[in-house]
Amino acid sequence: MSRLITFVGFLLISIPALPFLEGAETEPMAADSVYFSIDVGHLIENFDKSHIVSDPKMLEASFHQMETTPRVVVPPGVEAYLLEPQDRNNEYAGYQIIGRKPPGVAVDGQFYVLRRHPEQAQKSTLAKFDFHVDETPATTCEASDFHRAKGRYFQLLWSPDYAGSAMFRHLAIESLREVGESASPIGPSWPLRRSGGVDETIRLVSGGRAVSENLQFDRELAITEGDDHELKKLSDVEGIRVREIDWTGRLSKEPPQLDPLARLVPHDQYAVFVPSFAKLVEIVDRSREFTRPIAQWFEPQSRTTDVLGFYQSQLGLSLDIVTRQIGGTLVDEVTITGSDPYFRTGTDIAVLMQTNQPTILYQAILAQISGHSSLHEHVAQIEHQFNDHKIVEWSNPRRDFSSLVTVVDDAVVVSNSIAQMKAILGTVDSQTQSMAELDEYRFFRERYRREGTNESALIVITDAAIRRWCGPQWRISAARRTRARASIAELTMQHADALIAGDVKDETQLQIASNLPDAGTLMLTSGGVRSDRYGTLDFQTPIAELNVTTATTGEVELYVGWRDRYQRRWRNVFDPIALQLSIDGNSFSGDLSVIPLILGTEYRSWQTLIGDVTLKSNAGDRHDEELLTWLMALDVNSPQLRFASMFLGNGEANINMISWIDDSIHLYLDSDETWMRQLAAQPVWESSSEKILKDLPIGLFVPSKDSLKQALFVGAVRTFLSRSAPNLIRWESIKHKDIEFVQATAAQSTPIGDPQDMPQLYYVTLPDGLTISLNERVIRRAIDRHLARKEDTAELKQLVDEDAMAESGAQLETRITGVGAQLVNAFGYQAGLNRMHRLSWGNLPILNYLRHRYPDRDPKTVYRQLFGQTLVEPGGGEYAWDDEISSYVSTLQGYHLEPKAGPVLGLNIKPDDVIETSLSFQDDGLRAKLRITSASSN
Repeated sequence: MSRLITFVGFLLISIPALPFLEGAETEPMAADSVYFSIDVGHLIENFDKSHIVSDPKMLEASFHQMETTPRVVVPPGVEAYLLEPQDRNNEYAGYQIIGRKPPGVAVDGQFYVLRRHPEQAQKSTLAKFDFHVDETPATTCEASDFHRAKGRYFQLLWSPDYAGSAMFRHLAIESLREVGESASPIGPSWPLRRSGGVDETIRLVSGGRAVSENLQFDRELAITEGDDHELKKLSDVEGIRVREIDWTGRLSKEPPQLDPLARLVPHDQYAVFVPSFAKLVEIVDRSREFTRPIAQWFEPQSRTTDVLGFYQSQLGLSLDIVTRQIGGTLVDEVTITGSDPYFRTGTDIAVLMQTNQPTILYQAILAQISGHSSLHEHVAQIEHQFNDHKIVEWSNPRRDFSSLVTVVDDAVVVSNSIAQMKAILGTVDSQTQSMAELDEYRFFRERYRREGTNESALIVITDAAIRRWCGPQWRISAARRTRARASIAELTMQHADALIAGDVKDETQLQIASNLPDAGTLMLTSGGVRSDRYGTLDFQTPIAELNVTTATTGEVELYVGWRDRYQRRWRNVFDPIALQLSIDGNSFSGDLSVIPLILGTEYRSWQTLIGDVTLKSNAGDRHDEELLTWLMALDVNSPQLRFASMFLGNGEANINMISWIDDSIHLYLDSDETWMRQLAAQPVWESSSEKILKDLPIGLFVPSKDSLKQALFVGAVRTFLSRSAPNLIRWESIKHKDIEFVQATAAQSTPIGDPQDMPQLYYVTLPDGLTISLNERVIRRAIDRHLARKEDTAELKQLVDEDAMAESGAQLETRITGVGAQLVNAFGYQAGLNRMHRLSWGNLPILNYLRHRYPDRDPKTVYRQLFGQTLVEPGGGEYAWDDEISSYVSTLQGYHLEPKAGPVLGLNIKPDDVIETSLSFQDDGLRAKLRITSASSN
């Protein structure tokens, strides 16, 4: 899903059980470095209250769930690590702090660890133990002990779940090599992600999960280095064999209005069609307002890359005041296209601008790009000739500036890649098919019409594009790029000190170790390590330019295995994807089509439960108090409901006990001040499911089309419960405004506590349906709404009006407010908090390490220079240095030895924000709509 978010976000705006030891590598020490050892068990044996740094209440409830690895803190110029014995124990017997220091220097350090409170054993506290090492240590150790402790420590941080993994990998390998051991990644002791929760639900109902299932960008080939050097031609390797969709019967007789620039876009690429320059400016200006919160809702990030800023700078097309003035006057429509969506690592893109004055626009863009090129080093201007087309290029070896320009009829094209430019010009010259010629593109333009809409952009990913991304050349090339990136990162870490100090003046060719993957010829430059074939960490050579034509037998076998597994997930045909985007005032909308869905999709159970039924326009018991709405069409003849009917009917298949249901169900969560006050009074990390369920203001409304059958159903359920669990449930009738409803409570004889403290069930049967809730006030409000409808004769007439009974076309609709999302997450708060803790804390080891290694530099700036990413607190907080515990901490989540109960949702979820979705299964695929209304935009 993250790839989808990056893909959509970039297109909108272009138009990471945690160890936190603080030992650090410094400048190489002299050969006479002194190694010391401290017995940890002896150090902490006299623990008392004077050692307590803090004892946050949260530790009381979370101690059993938390990673409790201690921290060793020493001054810059000194390194120290915790060396564990084979038999780990809570008394720290056999544990040693192993360190290295310059000769003639005394060391004062600290050891931080979680310990049970000396007076209250049920409480956990953060304790600090000071230690001192004399100029001549009382206890020494061997250099091998030091390297082993250091290597084992950094193995724990060698994982993509930690920022700076490349640095930690380098340190682990180099340290263990000193003692003849090999290093391998260990990583975190539990996952950083969780399934379920409101964010996973939004992924499903918005269609995001369908895109993730179909594209499967996250399943890269696990190619390893080996002795297999036999090469095979990739042209002889068959790609995806699933046939294309026959669109003939799906197209209307009236052709839709097409995008004028579609004729220039190669048929096997994605395209983003923006109807006007004004829309492009609006998208860019409001991208951070919408795309960043969307990404955080779906998948909170702790490391970000300025994709927009990079590509704007690379192309020399920043939207400054002058550009806006020129564009507003000269540019009509804009289209973005490219070979693939690998924006974070490096891809080829092109910006196509339609204009009535191509010569003037061409000259204006040439002048702008020429001016921006002067801001970059070693930029050269080159002219190319492709067929009858002239291409002007500005670029430098690092490709941080790479801009090619040409003019075609009424369009000016700017790209960062000669391969992309040639692909477009080949389409212009009819050497390859254009997107405008595709029936699938025409189908999507019929569904998402240009005329009479508030469209901001239409994204189309064609069958041919996905087929190419899943082909042998693209998959094997992507895997090779990933391996080359690891080698470039390793060499960058080896020369980190020189790069940070600015000591690299001239380019130097580097020798790569035999155990590292091939990455071409590597050069050390002032900007970092560059490969002549694979580029840099900031911008890897686009796959379209690698021109991989052969692969080893092992690579081909891995691809064929992946391809066959992937193909088995399809029915008969392959899928194109389209997404229409709209920005209107304070709302952002998306309308997604995925045709078809793969076999084994997570939507399969929904499809069988819903069938072909669609929601009626007046379905459900909708009302203003809803914080969350789940309204789903229901096929009463679906296998799941037929089984339930047989169960209630004592196995009688010919009796449908649920045929009274009027083709839908409506689940909702109401705003209820009493329950919300009770919930707010409890510490979120102590909230139990019993406390949350007690009076939970959730309602389930099942509409009825046959009151008699509804009564038989309710009677059958009560009879079943009385027979299967006699003497355990007490039924009591209560009246509200002369209408009876039923309360079900645990019998007084139940030996599990006071029945009044347990959740209670309420239901009311009314002519228009059955309402069930755990909250009596929800039932009373449902009765009030029923009486209001009954008294309102106009509304009553509407209920039986044929037009009002028309189907809406949607099969599932949801609506959730910011308050509703926060309440839903209260059910799984601890799981969500664990995830956010680890995402937030995953940045702390590298921040602490870089502060120790480069004490005169800002570690966040150093990280950005080495890794090309920005470290961000995923919940919207900050990373701040805490002198008392000698560590960076998150202002929202704390750190692993002193946690805070921060937010579990992503960034910018405001109480009044609203997320609405609708979903339907059409044409063997899925259509999903998402609308986000941001209160901050009002």
